Amino acid sequence: MNQDAQAERRQPSITERELCERLAWFIELRWFAAAGVLVMFLVSRYFLDIHFPSVPIFCIVAAMLCYNMAFQLYSVRTRPCETVNLRDIEIFANVQISVDLLVLTVLIHFSGGLENPFAVFYMFHMIIASILLPRRDCYLQATIASVLLNGLALLEYTGALRHVPLEGFLPVDLYNRGLFVLSECSAYTLTFFLTIYMATSITERLRAREKEIERTNLELMSIHEARSEVMRKIHHELRAPLAAIQSCLKLMLDGYTGELT
Repeated sequence: MNQDAQAERRQPSITERELCERLAWFIELRWFAAAGVLVMFLVSRYFLDIHFPSVPIFCIVAAMLCYNMAFQLYSVRTRPCETVNLRDIEIFANVQISVDLLVLTVLIHFSGGLENPFAVFYMFHMIIASILLPRRDCYLQATIASVLLNGLALLEYTGALRHVPLEGFLPVDLYNRGLFVLSECSAYTLTFFLTIYMATSITERLRAREKEIERTNLELMSIHEARSEVMRKIHHELRAPLAAIQSCLKLMLDGYTGELT
């Protein structure tokens, strides 16, 4: 039973440790993001005289705080660094990024849609995905972001979803101009995938270097253990003959063997 428990609680690898640390950082960052949304809303409304619905914004901020609390509790309760299941940690990261993208899309909808310059915040999640996730999952998140943003733009353009304008920011509505919608959606989609490609190319090299360092560290540990084992065997093999030699020398030094020439 103890051996099974020790096997389950083996030391996490460098990759697993770093992923856990980055996930904890991601959760902490979300608290500041929620506060930032609230501050930006207050500044836009009372200092820049840009008006958009306040109730949905407050609801979105409250939702961010609630699900981030749930993520933090889950992270502490399951302690992924000790379970050492890398794929489970990656799934947890995927869920967090996907929920963030969905909430960001709702936030963008209630604050101008494609007319909102802060739609570029999708890019932050593409970069975070590249840091946390393997390449295949990064492209999945880029696809999700593209579907959400393009779907929002299409629904507002066709009138299936009511457009919420940024009153006082832009003189005309751009959401129903086909060329603007097409160019913005194309630019965002292309940028999502290019960002994933460039960022993952860098992070994969870093991860390969981390694995090489980890492999070297394991080899050094193995060499150290082998050296310790050799030293134990030498000590055991030499202890008996040395004890015999010491006994003989004691007999001679005490004079039991007679005078020595």
